[in-house]
Amino acid sequence: MYIGHANYVKMQDPKSALSADKDLVRTYLSFSYDRTIVNETTRLMRVAGFEKVDNAAVVKYAKLQQVPGTLTVRARVLMTNEKEAIALANSYAQAFATKAPKLVPGMPAPRLMVAIQGAAKADDSEPISPKKAAIFGAGAGLGIGIILALFTGIIANLRPSKRQ
Repeated sequence: MYIGHANYVKMQDPKSALSADKDLVRTYLSFSYDRTIVNETTRLMRVAGFEKVDNAAVVKYAKLQQVPGTLTVRARVLMTNEKEAIALANSYAQAFATKAPKLVPGMPAPRLMVAIQGAAKADDSEPISPKKAAIFGAGAGLGIGIILALFTGIIANLRPSKRQ
């Protein structure tokens, strides 16, 4: 989520407005476990088909963190069930964006960024197979060999002949 004014350029003192918003985001986040936000998150989870999630689970697993030095806030959820964690993060962010502006007057409404579509893996890369590694190594060796042969041929032709 982005919590801040849309355009600081049009303000008379954009630096002070930006720093004031950075400081107020922390105050804004102190309301993240307000009853209205937690109740709305639970309602959204039940609408999505997750009946087991209650208010205590929302408070226990969902967390909002401000990215240091910015007006960006991230919703983090640590649960074992991947689908439930994604749904909870999206529901919590949506509930916060709709209910929090009513709790803290004067703060700009949070703008949601892209919703989480799938959980990121710790390591997305796969180990390369030995056959592919051998083919890649042979190709790289052949390419380097051709380049070295070209350079040695060019250097040999540039040297003056001792016979002349």
